[in-house]
Amino acid sequence: MRLSAVHWNYRMSLADYAKWYLGMDCNGFTGSYLKTFYPELGIGPNDDINYLDTKLKKRGDLEDVRSGDILSREGGSGTRHVAMIDAVWPNPFAGSGRSVTVTHSSGTYHGLGTQWHTLKHHPNSSLKWELVGYYKFNHCLALNKK
Repeated sequence: MRLSAVHWNYRMSLADYAKWYLGMDCNGFTGSYLKTFYPELGIGPNDDINYLDTKLKKRGDLEDVRSGDILSREGGSGTRHVAMIDAVWPNPFAGSGRSVTVTHSSGTYHGLGTQWHTLKHHPNSSLKWELVGYYKFNHCLALNKK
């Protein structure tokens, strides 16, 4: 989708972008955002979440997490969820942790959501960190091709 189709001529925040795409599931929301603002990645709204894992670089260390990173998790019976990190900043109350806002969409359950969370070290997690009080994600993907 071209930015002119929604009358925007700049890269907008995840929350602003999502206002134009309410009702999309997590996969469609993330894919549409990436297709619009990062066409060089070759990812679109019809690409499966599993495809993202094969196309993008994985991040593991808490210190490497950046705005725009994609979080994906495995669920029961092979279903998964995907969300995007909108912002990251230091959190003086979380030791070496950070604060983040996460944006995701669920077409059939919650719709669009942007929430604030603490990101902290967790040695027993597959990522070595976790979002306190949120889904346990298995992958953190950078907006860079492998």
